[in-house]
Amino acid sequence: MFLGYAPGTGKTESIKDLAEAIGLLCVVTNCGEGMNYQSIGKNLNGLCQTCAWGCFN
Repeated sequence: MFLGYAPGTGKTESIKDLAEAIGLLCVVTNCGEGMNYQSIGKNLNGLCQTCAWGCFN
């Protein structure tokens, strides 16, 4: 899901709350200049292995 709204409107917290409400873990990753395709791949791999949701900011 892509939520592309203004900063500070509660997008990340809403996704975290929804995941908690249905009993899933939500892992929030802050993407910066140091993120490359390898680190994103490792994050996605971990999310798939744990059946968690991912939120990339």
